[in-house]
Amino acid sequence: MKKVMLVLVAMLAISVSGKAQADAEFVGWMKGIAAANGSLRKNVEAKAGAEAAADATKIADLLGKVKAHFEAKKSHAAMMAGESQAAFAKVAEAAKAGEATEALKTAGATCGGCHNAHREKAADGSYTIKY
Repeated sequence: MKKVMLVLVAMLAISVSGKAQADAEFVGWMKGIAAANGSLRKNVEAKAGAEAAADATKIADLLGKVKAHFEAKKSHAAMMAGESQAAFAKVAEAAKAGEATEALKTAGATCGGCHNAHREKAADGSYTIKY
């Protein structure tokens, strides 16, 4: 009986540790998106096309990881992350042509839609994800 309990506790610890690592990666991707988005907005305003395109491409790449995370959770958010990924790919193309302002507004709205549907603010100011 003690062996069974020990095995169950070990399995639970491994499971929790894997979830914590996945959650930490997710938070890292979202922080990376936020940082790149700040840079993207500055570069679009400054009409720095190549830099803005690089920022938008970075965001699209990170959103690919976010999409995969949500697909693994079988969450509707995967579809929304895919829409955001496609929108930021369009921003990258528009930035190369020096016309990213409208594409950026559209892309930003896709982020907000997912945040409104799948993120909940806790009393301490942190956020939890609603899968």
